[in-house]
Amino acid sequence: MDEQSKRRKWRRWLALVTSEWQHLQEERQLYAELREHIAGKSEWVVWIDTLYLIGVSLAIRRLADANPRHRTVSLVKLLREMEMHPNCLSRRSALQQAKPTQRAKVHLLFDQLAGEGATSVSPVTIRRMREEFEQLTAPFRAWVDHCVAHHDLAVSLPAPDRTQVEEALVKLQRILETLWMLLCGGDVPEQCCAPQQHGSKKTLLNSRGG
Repeated sequence: MDEQSKRRKWRRWLALVTSEWQHLQEERQLYAELREHIAGKSEWVVWIDTLYLIGVSLAIRRLADANPRHRTVSLVKLLREMEMHPNCLSRRSALQQAKPTQRAKVHLLFDQLAGEGATSVSPVTIRRMREEFEQLTAPFRAWVDHCVAHHDLAVSLPAPDRTQVEEALVKLQRILETLWMLLCGGDVPEQCCAPQQHGSKKTLLNSRGG
């Protein structure tokens, strides 16, 4: 697969990952509104807290999936591919995708990531990005695998807390901002038009596992 084909594939994957993140933002807003509405009803607060935590943990688990046997798209898999093909992460390619008004941002990003005047991003930079995301999402992967998707009697794990959720979402947003500039020469779109999978919109009640 040549450079242009790889970048087209990565942009498709990036759109899917970004769509997942945008659903998470919508659900976080819905969760906050519902929680405020039912404040004072402790049994309902516990229920909505649990429901939200399971939904966001499943989504983060999908984004952190690294199993090559799973025919899935994830942020970790995207970063692994980019790490293996740094020749496709050139400043020239990003500038070709960028609008004239965004080119200064592209140059600034490359200077920050790779050094002033560097022609491409080092695989070490992408690997560090991936490893930081994997480290933040490790509690979600373990909890979902052992306590949500399965009831593993041999393992007892605490559920991720609010701080861990927020840290993972902030890191996800920052990575997406970087990848959109690297692969598309622009900012993250307000609404990413990724194809719906299984023909249904995710909500707090029907978040897909994976």
